Parts: sequence; C-alpha cells; structure tokens
Amino acid sequence: MQKDNAREIIAELVARFAEQIDSYKHSDYNETQTQCDCIDPFFKDLGLDIDKQNS
Repeated sequence: MQKDNAREIIAELVARFAEQIDSYKHSDYNETQTQCDCIDPFFKDLGLDIDKQNS
C-alpha cells in the first residue's frame, strides 16, 4: 500500500470517528462494536488480514 493512500484512508477513518464520537460514548456501545466499527477497518486498510487471525 502506498503511504499517501494509507494516509488518505486513515484520515477518512478518523473523520468518521470524529463525526460519530457521541454515539461511541453511550454506555450501550460496547467493546465488540468498537472493534467492528473502528479497530478492524483500521487494520484492514493497512493491509492486515485480521479475518484470518481471528479465526
């Protein structure tokens, strides 16, 4: 993955996180949701095969 492409993708993830920060702060938003919505997409966009590691 090109550095510029990675930076663009990460910037989009950060922007999405910032837009939805209030929903992430709710007590009913749990760790699994955080992983699915924020952490997994971050590592996938960096080219990590996280689906294989979680199996």
